[in-house]
Amino acid sequence: MGLLRVDCYAGDDGKLVRYYEANGFTRTEAFTVGENRWPGQLLARRV
Repeated sequence: MGLLRVDCYAGDDGKLVRYYEANGFTRTEAFTVGENRWPGQLLARRV
């Protein structure tokens, strides 16, 4: 395994995205889910 990817909730204050960034992940692509347009973020980290 050379690449680890995660997706997470990116709304509100973005605290969860910042947590992953603080642990070596880089934002790769934003996305939305469903009718309510739930904001998400894909992140990746080389391992």
